[in-house]
Amino acid sequence: MNSRKKKWKSWSWIPMVSMMILIFCFSGQTGDESGGLSGGICQFLVEKTEDIFSLHLSEEEKGQWIEKLQFPVRKGAHMGEYALLFSFVLFHFSVWEWGKTRKRMYCYSFLFTVCFAMTDEFHQLFISGRAGQIRDVGIDALGSLIMAIIVWNLGKMLKNRKENKKHLTF
Repeated sequence: MNSRKKKWKSWSWIPMVSMMILIFCFSGQTGDESGGLSGGICQFLVEKTEDIFSLHLSEEEKGQWIEKLQFPVRKGAHMGEYALLFSFVLFHFSVWEWGKTRKRMYCYSFLFTVCFAMTDEFHQLFISGRAGQIRDVGIDALGSLIMAIIVWNLGKMLKNRKENKKHLTF
């Protein structure tokens, strides 16, 4: 094994574990803390939209829009976290060649991510103002699945591009 591959192997776990710690920290927030964070993001989005499109919303209208955005922002954040986690797990598994075939590595990475999502929801059962919900595991899994499809297709495109370059003759 060359030194470059050894280096990747020794450090490949860091992004994966860092993302897991970040998710665990977000899950450890109380319901009020978590709501405050997503509420701040929603308020920022509403204010920027108001500025960009020169809207003149009353405080009541702003509040209504912030309230409407809460659910999609929160669930979108869940999907994004788990999409990133999937990509880091896949990277780690591929560096170590766990699964041998590409399909197995994707399946193992997906299963690992979904299992972590289940433990995350279990963890939330013990946090004030939070609840572990099966629906959230599904949303997290969807984020992982979307990333899996994106990365799979990018890999196929790169492979096809590489093969097409081989067949070019001048």
